[in-house]
Order: sequence, then C-alpha cells, then structure tokens
Amino acid sequence: MRNSINVVIFILLLLISMQIVQARSFEITKYETTYELKTDGLVIVNETLHYELNGCFTELYIQKPLNLQIIQSSGYCSEKNCEFRQEKIQNNYELILKSDYCNEKITANFYYELNQTINEIIDATQFYYQVYGAETNVRTNAIVKVVLPGNIDETHLIIHSRDYSLQKENNQFIISKQVRANEPIEIN
Repeated sequence: MRNSINVVIFILLLLISMQIVQARSFEITKYETTYELKTDGLVIVNETLHYELNGCFTELYIQKPLNLQIIQSSGYCSEKNCEFRQEKIQNNYELILKSDYCNEKITANFYYELNQTINEIIDATQFYYQVYGAETNVRTNAIVKVVLPGNIDETHLIIHSRDYSLQKENNQFIISKQVRANEPIEIN
C-alpha cells in the first residue's frame, strides 16, 4: 500500500513538473525605436526588441495597422539566423522573424519605411504615431528617438503618456519611459 501511494505521488509530481516546464512566457526587457522623418514625407523606422524567452517559440513579430503604408520592410536577429517575412493578418501587418527560439535572450530588429504618414496642415507638418500600443500586454523599458530633418527648436512635441523623461540632442528628441502592460505611448 505504501509503495502504491509513493508511486501515485511521484506520478503527480512528474505531471506537475512537466506542465511547468512546458509553460511559455517572454519579457521584452528593452524596446528601442527610432523614427527618422525625411523632408519628402518618408519616415524610416528601426525597432529593436530585447526578448528573454522562457519556453520555445517559432516566431517573434510586431503588428502594425493596415492603414500604414509600409513600402519596405526587413528584419533580423542579432544572436542567431532567422527568416523575415511580412504578412497581412486580419486588420494588421505582421513583421515576423521565424526561427527556433528556446529559453534564450534574443534581440529582434525590424526596419520599415512609412509613406504618407506626415500630414501637411496650414502652417506646419504633423507626424502622429502610436509608438507602443495599448493592446501590448507586456511591460518594458522604452527608448524612443524622433530624428527631425530641420531645427529641433522650431518643433513642438506632444507626448501622450506620463512619467517619461525627454532629452533634446542635436536634431532629435529622446524619450525614455518604463511602460506598463497595456499602456500606450503616442507622439505628435
């Protein structure tokens, strides 16, 4: 009787440990993005996400709304080979890096160009963009750079967020912030 109880306890512990091992999760420890605004209205975007993966994944991706005119895109992983592709899935573009990722730190790099994102208004131009979406349920440390083609002192920047730091350096704004899950950051 005692041996059968020990066997049952052993099997239960084994099943519990197998479920714990199979659980997947990830953290984005750092999110860096640069928006370079060009005089012809083009916006060049570089996004770098530093992941800590627990468990195995086959894709890392970012989503962008279909109303953005993405005219070129590419991506790569810093630590290993991965394959880039872009797809339309439901109401979004997905920029995807495919590889076999298991229990590792990965830096995912995405590059894309946006056309017709800068709006002309009566006496100025406007760039409005949601940098970190409200649907993102992962917290991170964000560093956002906005590189301007002209004099930064003639620019008015509105950041739709709170608890951030802002620096001006040469012709760019640098925004640093600890982002909570489901907290958007928008720049205007």
